[in-house]
Amino acid sequence: MMQLNQALAFTNMYKDLIFWDRISAEFLVPNVTFRLEFGSEKSFDLPFMVVSKLFWIFSQIGLHRIHFLHTGIAEKLSEKEEGGILFNSSDAFIYTHLYQDESLMIRHNTIQSIEFDSKSKITEWTIKFVKFEEFRKTASEEIDSDEFIWGFPKRVLEYLEVALVMNSVLPDQTSWLTWFYTYI
Repeated sequence: MMQLNQALAFTNMYKDLIFWDRISAEFLVPNVTFRLEFGSEKSFDLPFMVVSKLFWIFSQIGLHRIHFLHTGIAEKLSEKEEGGILFNSSDAFIYTHLYQDESLMIRHNTIQSIEFDSKSKITEWTIKFVKFEEFRKTASEEIDSDEFIWGFPKRVLEYLEVALVMNSVLPDQTSWLTWFYTYI
């Protein structure tokens, strides 16, 4: 019984906004440049405040587990004054397991570029989504393809659209957070 409770607590951590805020604070600098590119169709430059909320929104509408796998890695020292490392992965994957029973897994093929500062925090991160594949537990399960764009739930991309507009028009982070809490 204790193992079951621990497993439930582990899977529920994704649904905790504070968890995503802590992950963002631990691995990203506050002025991070986080860019998502969906082929040549669409791209989003996300400020720090939007990043943790993006993962939280994703977890609220189905994200159960997420894995990042990098291959084809090239590293070099950053040419910026404060030092750091540039990390490029020409062949990276993001595995997202959706829904409580993990009935859907989406594998995104990506190209990623990550820059770390001298304290090993991410200062720039670009993820270019090249293609994706869906894997279902059973072939009979049908998930409405209109609900997904580039392998992401449509509501996640809608959140990004609205959040970036609101982030650009609101005067400060407190106003942005007030908007976010009313949005959700």
